Amino acid sequence: LAEGQLDSRSRGRSIVKSISREVDRLLITAWDALGKDVSERVDIVAVGGYGRAELCPHSDWDILFLVDDTRANPVNNKIQKFTQVIWDTGATLGHAVRTPAEARKFADSDHHGCTALLESRLLTGSGKFYTKLMESAAQERWTKKKRIEFCREKIEECTERRISNGGTAFVMEPDCKSGQGGLRDVSTIFWLSMAWYGVPAARDLISRNLVGEQEFNGFIRARDFLWRVRTGLHLLSGREDDRLRFEYQAELAKRFNYRDTEKTSAVERFLKNYFLNVRSIADLSDIFLLHFQEQIKPPSKLVKTKKLGGGMTVKGSKVAISDPKIFALEPLNVLRIFREAQKERRYLNSDALRTLRSYSKLIDATVRSDPSSSKIFLDILRSPRNVATVLNQMQETEVLGRFCPDFRRITGHGQFDRYHQYTVDAHTIRAIDVLRDFALDEGKFINFPLASELMPQLSRPELLYIALLYHDIAKGRGRDHSELGELLARKFCQRLCLWFDHPCDACPFWRS
Repeated sequence: LAEGQLDSRSRGRSIVKSISREVDRLLITAWDALGKDVSERVDIVAVGGYGRAELCPHSDWDILFLVDDTRANPVNNKIQKFTQVIWDTGATLGHAVRTPAEARKFADSDHHGCTALLESRLLTGSGKFYTKLMESAAQERWTKKKRIEFCREKIEECTERRISNGGTAFVMEPDCKSGQGGLRDVSTIFWLSMAWYGVPAARDLISRNLVGEQEFNGFIRARDFLWRVRTGLHLLSGREDDRLRFEYQAELAKRFNYRDTEKTSAVERFLKNYFLNVRSIADLSDIFLLHFQEQIKPPSKLVKTKKLGGGMTVKGSKVAISDPKIFALEPLNVLRIFREAQKERRYLNSDALRTLRSYSKLIDATVRSDPSSSKIFLDILRSPRNVATVLNQMQETEVLGRFCPDFRRITGHGQFDRYHQYTVDAHTIRAIDVLRDFALDEGKFINFPLASELMPQLSRPELLYIALLYHDIAKGRGRDHSELGELLARKFCQRLCLWFDHPCDACPFWRS
């Protein structure tokens, strides 16, 4: 079933729904044959990924048996026989046997059990136990304390999971489920939204103004692509293997009908598409996670809001866009707000980041040629704090690619080899981050004593950051990237009025 749908280029959603329907039929048929005598005493409930009907070929089938009494031997014997038959088919079945009261208690005490309940659906049975469970859950509505506790645990879980998978969405052997920007990030955002806002369906996030329709549709398209990738990985490995390993990348590129071109190979084109889809999930997920962190710990009402001009304000440590219309009147504000966020230990809030995503197109050729934009960008690089953080946020909101179109071309570009660990854009910003650590004497780089000694002594570190920004800028253009990169770097520096051979005397920023 999955093989044929994948090769026929069916949508990922169609594939996972079809697999889930077939599993439904198998389990219902088996239970009708084996548990008929006790069917009135058992409700079988699908939970987890199976509850969402999002199964890939070798996903676990997680079910919950809701019973009137867990000590009843006739019921337990039927359940035991049923689970053994399913295991004998080669499936990986995860199951629990609980009364509605026990299931509710477990969900209250364990955030994993709580998410399982959020995504559950009745598979077979009279439904009386499942109805009782869901009614008790509805009566014990989310209190403020429960919402905060659940969301905090999910955010911490997400952070730990991302770190354990490389700390970025752009590793060259990514996990399409658990990695940053993977399918688990999608689930986490929906869990948080359901718990905090009570939205019953993902699309309700649009009506709640939590996400724009265009953002949401991009998010859904990316999820659909990852379902196809995960299905392909399961079929290639013959098991539940969600890591896009080097040995699978070329095979999936071929299976997904990617072709070599003069400049790039089929596998590189596949990887770029993969990382662009993952990026759309990762970037929006980052904004959502920040949004819920702000909901959990809002700024004190005693803290006054300070106007920064241009429709921007700061309250406590959070820089916000209080008036989007005024903000958009001056396109330079799209750059200026990042500089404001570097001052006095400030940070951009989630709404500002969302707004910047939609306003990034204000950075056009006219803005790029404005000497004021060059000064702001150089000031960002010269800042004593959060250079890499701001560059990452400029990349996530597409502002960096708009200001530096050369960098936009390498976004999501991965190289099919075992030497490179990250995509070109992620590698570049991480390298700048490491240089910042050298400059601040953070991390105590014992293996790089000379760099640790020299970096703090540089009078113009922004020049080195620009060199790093452009050192791989011509990757994937089909010729010697260092030679072409030199030409691109010269043009960029001239645009910034960094005329090294002949300083631009007319430029007021040359001597700054």
